[in-house]
Amino acid sequence: MKKVYEVDGSHHVILKVPKKEKLLDYKDSKLTEHLEELMSEYNNFLNSYSIICDDEKYTDIKLRRTFRDYAGDRTMLYGSRAGRYWHQLKRTKRIKHLRINRSKYASIDLVSSQMNFLYAYRFKTGLTQEDRYAVPEYPGTTNRKFIKGMTNVMLNTANSRKACGGFKGWLNHPDRRYLKKLYEDNPFDLFVFQRRIRNYHKSLAELFYQPKIGLNLQFLESSFIFEVALQCCRQGVPALTLHDEILVPHADKDIAEMILNGTPLNKRLYKAIF
Repeated sequence: MKKVYEVDGSHHVILKVPKKEKLLDYKDSKLTEHLEELMSEYNNFLNSYSIICDDEKYTDIKLRRTFRDYAGDRTMLYGSRAGRYWHQLKRTKRIKHLRINRSKYASIDLVSSQMNFLYAYRFKTGLTQEDRYAVPEYPGTTNRKFIKGMTNVMLNTANSRKACGGFKGWLNHPDRRYLKKLYEDNPFDLFVFQRRIRNYHKSLAELFYQPKIGLNLQFLESSFIFEVALQCCRQGVPALTLHDEILVPHADKDIAEMILNGTPLNKRLYKAIF
């Protein structure tokens, strides 16, 4: 991916599709104007708090949302996660050394986040606390982690064969060494595994293996998370985003959870493609 256009002073960046040389004729919309207002206000809040790791304070924080023109239609409906700063820390270092206003942090997130958004937008409902990774044939906490990993891979790969490779790549992450060893000691049929996940989500089975939908889910998920983070900051709770998580000081965990559960989906502004 190469960056092709960035509005001076803005908080969102557009990327082109690989192997395409044509630049985007970028124009503002209600969505981009809202994103700019939201991210500008959120970044100003973050810079008013003390966010430190290993005695190094993060200053002049400017989080940017990264989009992809995946469909080649100039719509900003794909990707949009932010990076840099605490996002780049290894999990062990983040847990041990990251401090928000001199406090260790607590993490809150949505239950089975991307599948939660898939159901909410497809069936015109709100977000729920239902666990979408609890496939009956694979009980237990460890199996749930495998299911979560494979489900997310299935939403971002083109077919079941590629999902098998993607799942093994997912296991190679340093934070998943224990899961990788469990799988290698007791391997299971990944094609059967995928079929049972699809059967569990029969009403949505046709939405798997469509990377455009996976990227659109990233857009919906990250957009919601930034809305929640901004609402937290407005209530005096310093909140950092980390993909589908919100990081807040331990003392503020309860109020942050209330804000998370009370923030509605803005389906008119943040649109699904499915």
